[in-house]
Amino acid sequence: MQDTTSSHSLILLFFRAALLNNYILAKFLGVCTCLACSDSLKKANAVGFSVFLIMTVSNSLNWVIYNNFIRKGALSWIPIEEAKTMDMSYINFLVLISLTCGSVQVLVILLEAIAPRLSSSIGVYMRLLAVNCAILAACTNSLEENHTISEHLSYQMGAGCGWWLAVLLLAGLRQRARISSPIPQAKGTPILFVMMGLTSMSFAAFSGLDLSS
Repeated sequence: MQDTTSSHSLILLFFRAALLNNYILAKFLGVCTCLACSDSLKKANAVGFSVFLIMTVSNSLNWVIYNNFIRKGALSWIPIEEAKTMDMSYINFLVLISLTCGSVQVLVILLEAIAPRLSSSIGVYMRLLAVNCAILAACTNSLEENHTISEHLSYQMGAGCGWWLAVLLLAGLRQRARISSPIPQAKGTPILFVMMGLTSMSFAAFSGLDLSS
């Protein structure tokens, strides 16, 4: 697949994935991990960076495997007539989950070696990223749109940054709510869902932007 995408289109695609199609605040995917890890800025930053890294690395590897081995006609380089029409798209989801699990495991090992205290607090959530619906959806949506490798990479980076931004925003709002002394009936989960809903509504303003390139 020849890649002739302009840098302007890649920038627009990045911001479209990060803002217009934010996977937490617009598509409401990966919300469970976001809610669990947004109780502190340090934890939210670590998990947000992990999601960004996994989306960028493992989902880009999946594009390479999908377009060279899995999609219909990808095996045409094999000197067998049947290979030209072979379609193995039905195993793509399994390949994507396997790559994501491998990436998460590498991140967990690195985190345990570099920051053991942080690893003990977010390690259980890190392992849940292996089946995070936002990570899986970001890759499958890009593949369905037939993005080139540069478009796919730009989209994954945008989606990862958007998820990272959303979890940091929510962590900051939760920290602010703790020192603002809301009414007793609103403390905890009620105020959390109110803040998330209002943040989602604010992101709806980006729908007026034309980032279709």
